[in-house]
Amino acid sequence: MLFGFVVIAFVAFLLATSLMNTSASEDTKLTAPGDFQGADSCQSCHFAEYTGWQTTDHAQVFTPGDPFFETFITRNQSAQNQCQPCHTAGYGQTAIGGYDPAQAWNSSYNMPLLAIQCENCHGPDTMTTTVAGQRYDATAENCAQCHYGSRRPQFDEWNQSAHASGPPAFVKNLACSKCHEAKLAGDYVSTGEEPTALPANPVWQLTCATCHDPHDGTNDRQLRKPVQELCQQCHNSEEAQPGEAVHHPQAEMREGAGAVPVASGQAMSAVYCAQCHMYGYAYDSSLTPPAVAGHSFEPKPEACASCHDGSSGFLMTVEQAENAIEGWQTATSVRLAAAQSAIENATAAIDAAPGYGFEQVTIDQAQRYLDQAVYAADFVEADGSMGAHNFDYAANLLAFADMKAGQVMAILNPGTLSVTVVDADGESVSGVQVKLGSTLLGTTNANGTATFDHAPGTFTFLLVQDGEVVSAVGAVILPGQASSVLAALLPAAPPEKPAGASEMLQYVILLLVLVAVVLLFVLMIKRKPATAAPMAALVETPEQK
Repeated sequence: MLFGFVVIAFVAFLLATSLMNTSASEDTKLTAPGDFQGADSCQSCHFAEYTGWQTTDHAQVFTPGDPFFETFITRNQSAQNQCQPCHTAGYGQTAIGGYDPAQAWNSSYNMPLLAIQCENCHGPDTMTTTVAGQRYDATAENCAQCHYGSRRPQFDEWNQSAHASGPPAFVKNLACSKCHEAKLAGDYVSTGEEPTALPANPVWQLTCATCHDPHDGTNDRQLRKPVQELCQQCHNSEEAQPGEAVHHPQAEMREGAGAVPVASGQAMSAVYCAQCHMYGYAYDSSLTPPAVAGHSFEPKPEACASCHDGSSGFLMTVEQAENAIEGWQTATSVRLAAAQSAIENATAAIDAAPGYGFEQVTIDQAQRYLDQAVYAADFVEADGSMGAHNFDYAANLLAFADMKAGQVMAILNPGTLSVTVVDADGESVSGVQVKLGSTLLGTTNANGTATFDHAPGTFTFLLVQDGEVVSAVGAVILPGQASSVLAALLPAAPPEKPAGASEMLQYVILLLVLVAVVLLFVLMIKRKPATAAPMAALVETPEQK
C-alpha cells in the first residue's frame, strides 16, 4: 500500500516538474495552421467526440495506473522510442509540429501530443487548412498504422477475413449498406437508424471502425455495443419469413428462433460469438504465432478447450473439440443435402402441376408448403456453421424442410390412366385423340392405347377421330396409382353415295317402259267402232229367235 502511494507520488512529481521546470534546451511548442495541434484544440467544436474520446484506451495510455504507462516509465529513452510511434501524435513529423523523439517524452513540447489522438486518424489540423491530410478515414489501413505485425496482428488477421473481402456487387447498395459499408454499418450499430444516403466514397468492407468506436470507451475495447450484443446487430435474419430470402441468421440460429414452427432451444446460452470466433492470446515470443488477436473471426477448437478446462467439471481437449465440431457439421451437411434434394423434387412438381390439371387452389397450397421447406433449409445453409451454432435446432429445421417438401409431393401426386380404344369388332384403333375439354392428353398408338398422367378425380374424356367426337369414356384417377379403361367406338352408318351413271340409265329405261305401257293402254281404248260392229251382228238376241 505504502509502495503504491510512493509510486503515484513520484509520477505526479515527474509530471509537475515537466510542466513547470523544463530545461532551457527544451523547445516550446508553437503551432501554425496545418501543424499538429493536439486533441485539446478540437474540443471547442467537437465537444461530444472529445469527451467520449477521453474515456477510451487511446486517450488513457499515458494515465498513471494504465498498464502501458507503468511499463513505459520504467524503460530508458531508447526503449521508450520503440513505443512512441504508435502512442503519440505525429511522431517524428517535427516540421509540422509532430511529436519530437529527440526530446523527453514529458517535455512541454511533447506533452500535448501524448496518447492516440484525433490527429492520429484525421490528420493534422483539419479545421484551419485544406491539406490532403484532412479526412474521415473509415478504412482499416488507418488503424493498420499501429495494429499490425507480430505484437498486434489485428490488421493482418482481419485482412484475411470475410469482413475484409467485401460483399458481391449486388449487395453494394443503400438498402444493404447498413451492414456492408464501413461507416454506415458503424453508425447503424451505434444508433439503430437506417442510412439515408451513401458516403461520397463508400468503403464496402467491415473495418475496425465498424465495430470499434474511436470516440467512446463505454464498452470494453471501445466496442459500439457490449460484446454479447455486437455481432447480432448485423448477423440476424432481418425477420425474414417463408417465401423471402434468408441472409446471415446466426443470431436466430443460436437462439433457436426462426420463423417456422420447429422445436427449438438456445444452444450454449452462456457463450457469445467472440468467445469462439475471436479466440486469441497476448504476445509471447516463445509461441507460434507469437500473438493471436482473434480478428480472422474463424472459430478455433482451442476456444472450446480454453473454457472446458476441467475447472467446471468438464474437460475437453483440442482434439476432442475438433471431433465434436466435425461430427456436427458432417451430420448437418448430409441432412441438408437430403432436404435440398426433396425441395428440388417438390419444386419440379409445382412447375408441372398445371400441365397435370391440378386446380390453382391446390397449387397455391403446395407453394406455401414449399416456401416453408425452402426457408428452413436456407436458414441452415445461410447460418454457415453447419450445425455448430445449434446442432439440435439445425436438425429440427432440416427434418421440417423434408416433411414440407413431402407434403408438396403428396398433394401434387398425379395418377396414370391408360385408355384403349377398339371398334365394333373389337379391333384396336390407332390415331384416336383423348381429350378433356379442349386439352389433348394423348393419342392412341398402334395397339389402340393412350397413356398419360393427370390430377386425381373423376372425369369424362372425349375420343376424337378425324376432328370429330366419336365417343366418350368415364374414368376415375387415383393419386399415385395406375388404372385403365376400355372404350369402344360407336358403329357408324354407311354413308350415302351419289347416284352413278349406270343407276341413271336404269331409271331412264324404267321410265320409258312406264311410258310405253301407258301409251298402249290409251290406244286400246281408242280403237275404231267398225271393227266392233260385225262382231255384234253375229250374236243373236232373244227377240231375233
